[in-house]
Amino acid sequence: MIYKKTKAELRNQEQPFDMGKKKKRNKNVPAVVWYPTRVIEFLGRRTPIILKEKDTRCSLVAICNVLLLGEKITLDLDIKKVLESHLIHLVQRPLLCGNTQMQLEQNLELSEFNKQVLGVLPKLTCSLYFDVTFSSSCGLEKTFETALFGFLGVPLRHGWLVDPQDAELDSSICGSSYSKLSYNLAIYESIRPQDKFRASKAWSI
Repeated sequence: MIYKKTKAELRNQEQPFDMGKKKKRNKNVPAVVWYPTRVIEFLGRRTPIILKEKDTRCSLVAICNVLLLGEKITLDLDIKKVLESHLIHLVQRPLLCGNTQMQLEQNLELSEFNKQVLGVLPKLTCSLYFDVTFSSSCGLEKTFETALFGFLGVPLRHGWLVDPQDAELDSSICGSSYSKLSYNLAIYESIRPQDKFRASKAWSI
């Protein structure tokens, strides 16, 4: 599962578009996506960051920018756009070459767990799902996605916290995760008396 910028991929992109011909797209060939870049000043140095399309979610852009600002990956300052596959390759490189835990595994063969972590890389082009817990800002259920961020040294934080002054609410949900709480609420809604349910709806109106 190694992602590299291939010459064929670049060659296909450099071909001029012929307005007189209709090109048939091969459905088996994935679309080649480019991301624009911009150079900014950060902590006294100039560094490129990756830009995304308006109103889109892309975990790849977010994680690449964290790694770029932390100097864990690099891009040339004169690059105006970069291939999506190259960004994935940049994220993958510190996992395989700069991570002691994965290097020890790779001397023989990557463990199944580490293979699953690397399997998260293609998902970075979309949104990632994280199941938060309400005990702290870094409370997250352990998944392959959280493991990927851990291997890269990128801390994750969220703002789904309970007001500590609300002791009753805090004791009720502080140890729960979002998915667990949603499940418990769905069970509660399905078993509580319908007349009380109607009354609560009328009261809310």
